[in-house]
Amino acid sequence: MNHDQALNLLSTYLETKNHEDLLKFRQINTEIIPTWHVNMLNDAPRNTFYKKEIQSKVKDKIVMDVGCGSGLLTYFALEAGAKHVYAIEKDPILQTCFAHAFKNEMAKGRVSLFKDISKYIEKKDFKYGEVDVVIHEIFSNDLFSENVLECFDDLYKRKIIHDKMTFIPQKFRLLACLHSAQEYPYMDELYDLKLKEKFWFLESIISSAEHLRYLKFENKTGQDVSEPFEVFNFDLCHLEMKHSSKHQVKALSSGNYVRTWFELIGDHSNLTTDIRKASETHWDNPIYRTSFQKGDVDILTTYHDFNFKIIVKSL
Repeated sequence: MNHDQALNLLSTYLETKNHEDLLKFRQINTEIIPTWHVNMLNDAPRNTFYKKEIQSKVKDKIVMDVGCGSGLLTYFALEAGAKHVYAIEKDPILQTCFAHAFKNEMAKGRVSLFKDISKYIEKKDFKYGEVDVVIHEIFSNDLFSENVLECFDDLYKRKIIHDKMTFIPQKFRLLACLHSAQEYPYMDELYDLKLKEKFWFLESIISSAEHLRYLKFENKTGQDVSEPFEVFNFDLCHLEMKHSSKHQVKALSSGNYVRTWFELIGDHSNLTTDIRKASETHWDNPIYRTSFQKGDVDILTTYHDFNFKIIVKSL
């Protein structure tokens, strides 16, 4: 049974709620929607932030929802009086779910679903008029892995969007602090002290992605050991693709991680994903393994060509 047949089974289940069809779909299709989709819809601070921003900006406007998923932000836009919503989603399962949830709105010409990634959408596809407002939430735990910057850079280059449009959110920023937490076993750490002395450099030059872990709120063993600092800030009306920063911070004790989170900046409020301040967030906080001593610490960060790097040095 092929992928199209699997999606047909999913469509049938959505219409009939026949669990036999759901069982068959699960048996032949491994691309099940992750549970974080439900956690995301239960994230009240996130949803309140987006709802307020959308309500104040989309009435009688044409909206583009980039990475619409199952359609929550499209739902908010329609509730707020959007004239039309162009919804873009690349995942076939989420496309099927979206089409079911908004079949009436699509039939009435209030919603169009683009079943592709945004880089394949062309200006001629916008048959209901030019976009006024762009809404998006293509942020992952580590901010960059859903390629939010690259996505909008491509849309700018192809003149799908321009800086006179309204973006929700338009501004966001990445923050960090030094952190000390319980050690976990790593495949990338040398345990033999003699080998470690000889080949110490292997630990520091392997891909930073290998050092990336996620801090759950339930992990109460860790503590922040520096004041937070802003790593990067972003403005979609003045988008830059290469970022670097240098900071000197004071570590209150030695530690072994840099903890990061991000903040969305709106006209009515800001939304933080810092689990120390917002325990309800569905986003985990990435922690990058490193080492530093008590006292002044230099931190170099870069983002370029899909790669985010952190280098930490005790002074």
